[in-house]
Amino acid sequence: MVEAKKQIEGMKKTYLSWSLRDYDARMEARIEGRNEGIAIGEKRGRTEGIREAARNMIAKHYPVADIAEITGLSLAEVEQLAAQG
Repeated sequence: MVEAKKQIEGMKKTYLSWSLRDYDARMEARIEGRNEGIAIGEKRGRTEGIREAARNMIAKHYPVADIAEITGLSLAEVEQLAAQG
C-alpha cells in the first residue's frame, strides 16, 4: 500500500512537471506572438507616417524627387501617392 502511494505521488509530480512545461511553452509562444504583433504594428505606423508626410509635401507642391529623397520612398511610390490625390 505504501509503495502504491509513492508511485501515485511520483506520477502526480511527473504530471505537474509536464503541465508546468506545457504552460511555460504556451506562455512563451504567447509573449513571442504579442511581441511580433507589436513590431508589425510599429512598422506599419512608421510607414503610414512617412506616407502621410509625403502626402503633405505633395499638397505643398514639393518636387517628387525631393519627396522621395527626404522620405526614403521610391519615386514610383511618391508618384502613386500624388496620383491618389
